[in-house]
Amino acid sequence: MKNIGITTAVLLIAALFLVGPVAAQMQQQEQGAQMTNAIRVSELMDKSIESQDGNKLGKVSDVVIGEQGKVSYVILSGKEDKLYPIPSSLIQEQQKGKFTASITQDQLDNAPSFAKNEWPNLGERQWEQKVFSYYGEQVPGQEMQPGMQPGMQPGMQRGMQPETE
Repeated sequence: MKNIGITTAVLLIAALFLVGPVAAQMQQQEQGAQMTNAIRVSELMDKSIESQDGNKLGKVSDVVIGEQGKVSYVILSGKEDKLYPIPSSLIQEQQKGKFTASITQDQLDNAPSFAKNEWPNLGERQWEQKVFSYYGEQVPGQEMQPGMQPGMQPGMQRGMQPETE
């Protein structure tokens, strides 16, 4: 009886030593699988961005990281030396090295923009709200309250427009 107890204890200890490395390996594989959608900034720089119907919208001139450590905007260089901040949620890689934006040329032409030598504070809440609400997107890190729609500021009612400059 004593031998069965010792044998069981030895088997349990051996199982713990085997399960730990297997679990760690499985976790690493899961993390690796999650990283397959990651894109290096260097792969994005100077790439053309097209609309979903194939029209060239501009080239990536910069990428802006927000306060939460995630990409907030992809900055497109467009017509007349203007720069256009596009919420990163609207940019997709369709195939290796080919990027599209879920916007039209007309949307881009009327979008918030700035001159190459006059960068605004892109992290300022009013600027973020202006850009994200224009595209109907949620400002990253801003919680949606009941009854809110994407682009609305806390305290706004439906039908109200965010303050613009």
